[in-house]
Amino acid sequence: MKISKKEILDSFNYCLKFYSKNQKSGHWKKYDYRRRLYTAKNLKNFRNNSLSQGLDDNYKKSNIKSLYKKLSIKEKKFLITNSNLKNIGNKKNFIVRFNKKLYGTEFFPIKWFLIIKNYFYKKKK
Repeated sequence: MKISKKEILDSFNYCLKFYSKNQKSGHWKKYDYRRRLYTAKNLKNFRNNSLSQGLDDNYKKSNIKSLYKKLSIKEKKFLITNSNLKNIGNKKNFIVRFNKKLYGTEFFPIKWFLIIKNYFYKKKK
């Protein structure tokens, strides 16, 4: 079953009508003014407007390059192979390696995934 963008946005707007403010976390209460940002265009670009402020990483390109340099060759290959091909939220800060965009948010989960993979899939001697 495929859901259209309009159906998703309609569902989102419907839910907003019934959202109880007392169920909202302290973090979100201070961002109520952002309701004006809840449009299809702004949701598509949430990582380069104030919609994700305080929740998302703010890695500068120089920080991403520094993180990348600290990885071993094996970790770099794993990152390139397993990185997300989509720029969700249209982030502006990324580096390009082997024709793939790499974002700071991907480094940590992918590194942990590699550690877990290596632990569980060790070759038995």
